[in-house]
Amino acid sequence: MSSTINYYKQIKFIKMKRKLLSFGLLAAGLLTAGNVMAETAPATVKMTYVDGSNTTTSYGVVTECTAGYNSLTTSEGITTIGLATAKWGINYIVYISVDASDVEGTITGATLNAHLGYNKNRGQTYGVGYRSASTDVSALTYEAADRTCTLCGSTVTVANTNTSGTDATFDITDAFINDEDKKVTILLYETAAGGGTVSNVSATITYTNESAVTYNIKYVDDSGNTIKDAATDATAYPGTALATAVEAYNSSYATTFYDTDDESEATKKYVYSSISAVDADGNEASEISAGCTVTVTYNAYTKYSYSVTAQYGSASSETLASATTWTDDTPIVYYPVCKQVDGTYYVVAANSKTPYFGVEMSSSNTSATISYTADEDIVYYVEAEEIGSKLYNTNWLTTYSSKGASKILQAAAGTTQTYKTAMSTTAEGKYDITIASGDRATKNYDRTWYIMDSEGNTTELKTYSNFAGKFMTDEFTDITIPAGGEIYYALEGPSSGTTNDNYALDYIIVRKAAAETVTVTCTNADKLMCTYSNLTQDLVFPEDGDVKAYVADEYDSSTEVVHMTQITDVPKGIGVVLKATSADALTVDAIVSSGLTLSKTNYMIATTGATVPVSEDGYYNYILAKDGLFYYLESEYALPTGYAYLHLERTPSELSGGAKALKLVFDDEQATGINSVNAAATNGKVYNLQGIEVQNPTNGLYIKNGKKYIK
Repeated sequence: MSSTINYYKQIKFIKMKRKLLSFGLLAAGLLTAGNVMAETAPATVKMTYVDGSNTTTSYGVVTECTAGYNSLTTSEGITTIGLATAKWGINYIVYISVDASDVEGTITGATLNAHLGYNKNRGQTYGVGYRSASTDVSALTYEAADRTCTLCGSTVTVANTNTSGTDATFDITDAFINDEDKKVTILLYETAAGGGTVSNVSATITYTNESAVTYNIKYVDDSGNTIKDAATDATAYPGTALATAVEAYNSSYATTFYDTDDESEATKKYVYSSISAVDADGNEASEISAGCTVTVTYNAYTKYSYSVTAQYGSASSETLASATTWTDDTPIVYYPVCKQVDGTYYVVAANSKTPYFGVEMSSSNTSATISYTADEDIVYYVEAEEIGSKLYNTNWLTTYSSKGASKILQAAAGTTQTYKTAMSTTAEGKYDITIASGDRATKNYDRTWYIMDSEGNTTELKTYSNFAGKFMTDEFTDITIPAGGEIYYALEGPSSGTTNDNYALDYIIVRKAAAETVTVTCTNADKLMCTYSNLTQDLVFPEDGDVKAYVADEYDSSTEVVHMTQITDVPKGIGVVLKATSADALTVDAIVSSGLTLSKTNYMIATTGATVPVSEDGYYNYILAKDGLFYYLESEYALPTGYAYLHLERTPSELSGGAKALKLVFDDEQATGINSVNAAATNGKVYNLQGIEVQNPTNGLYIKNGKKYIK
């Protein structure tokens, strides 16, 4: 066949010949000959390579060359071999002409033999494709080369630990199907960025001069039901392998098909399973003989529907996936580790094995519910796909990743690429940070995450070293993030050469840090009250805790009563009265906070360790005694740090009756120390704090229906 015929027209011509050739030519198209009584002969082989970096250079016929780094693009059975990326500097395609025109007979098989060298940095995967037109490789350049071909045979992988390389054999029989001049061109490609070598190239041709025989072909499903019309006119050489013979008759026999032409309307799917045969006498056979029957068996599959639902607490749900597929399909539905719904973040735990954030569906597992739990502490969540503008355009470690996708962070040689979150409104405070990330390849680059403030100043969060080939979820606890702060990553590219694109990011979650607490104790188990102060920490008391904090915001000189109001936010350096609910509940855990202020009047003073004087600055001091009353100091008193005292602008002589003790009334209870007002005082009448009924109350503190009120 002339090498000047347009390749695409040639392919169509070959397909037409497959259908129309006479008995002799069709038989001649049979390839790998199994046990055919055949002979072998060497073919004439010439090798060269073309270089995408030097497009007009011819390297002539060579005995050894560098292969790869190639890309494959296939359309309608025709593959174009290209260059995967120029940055690696491995821009070669190998061309090998195989001339078997001296072979007299029908070619039934052909192999290409070569020694494939290794690269210490990575393994290489080699494969071949063919062009039936013969190419003069001695003067070939990249500019003139036709890089289209039809792939054939299997690929061969050479590990980067195989220092001696591999002697490989590629089946190129398909290249000689109905090729009249028995001259073809083989394109050898290499798909890893390893740049391995090719040498010691040769080709072996198998041929025969025997006559073909007729045999039968049946097509059945795995239950033995006939699913296609049988063939009674198939021909092959005696001894031909079953699969080779059937492929020559029906090149698509191993292709999946359906019970209708339109897959969407089909109810059965047939996938090739096996091939067997019996000879004309009914005996099991492994090769073609006259009158034998070959049975091609297919697995039959039906359709099923599946759905996956995400349940966000008890609040809401949504359908993550809903589809119909075939029973041989087990799709994985991936989902995110976190989802914000109506302002609340919900999280789901990773599975114990891969896929960590996915569920595999099947005909026996047609529905699944992913249960999320509300996490009120989360203030920010982002998937890697949403950060930055220089993310490597490939997913990585799908089965490990949230949503089934991670992204490679990438920086070109001589550049620094930065990545930053967009929290923006985060208030200053302590946070727990989760970063899920890993290494795309076995590289040991150091890489560092930072906290950046609004002025661009950075504080190191962590530097990763010897991170090769690992995927991990790091937890950073109790990290200070300033107001408007961000999580920041700076990736430096290499000084020269290729891009640094080995570090992959999955997601980032930021939570409010677990609150620091202080255990506060009421030290008077008898009267269930005491004074308290904290000079160094702002504290937040639970509103309904076992121990509550009160400030003295009012006093009534006519009744010798101090009014106590509950507060929950207790700034450092103020004095309060603690009141417990019972002798069995004398402690409470108060949350450490910052920036708290008190808006109420407070006559309580925190102790500092200094002796408490009788008076100071015109105010007079009172100490809370064990009986639950405040007593006027007649002499200075040593009160340790952590307590408080009452500080009033009146002397005892100015109080009613010259009292030396003051009673307390809490805003949620009756006055402490008043025994005459009891549960019977619930008749709507008004009483003063001594328990005496008052007909016309004036300004002051009173009790009505067991509750205090201010007139």
